[in-house]
Amino acid sequence: MFFSKLLSPLHTLTTTVQGSDLTLYTVTTLSQAARQCLTELREDLDSVIANALTEAADNGLETELPERRPRKLSRRLDSCAEKTVGVLSPLDELKREMTEVVDKAKEELNARFFW
Repeated sequence: MFFSKLLSPLHTLTTTVQGSDLTLYTVTTLSQAARQCLTELREDLDSVIANALTEAADNGLETELPERRPRKLSRRLDSCAEKTVGVLSPLDELKREMTEVVDKAKEELNARFFW
């Protein structure tokens, strides 16, 4: 679900750009629409994750994400430093990674279509 929401506006844009009947207006409109879709997706990640967990539970899939073990800092860095680095919950880690994917897609979109 996440990837379909992420890739469908980008697929529409790239297919149109590769077409022979290309106009500047069409590319501008589609690139702005793709930017808007990505912005909305980034703001709505909590509901996307909640929907994915609901669908997984409805289909009998396990929805619990495994815990990661805490990472330790090297003792050489600082003797007064905390001994463990803050660990995000698996759900927060997933949300962070999804946010990075959306941000990277927006960066690439802005680099290619800068208007």
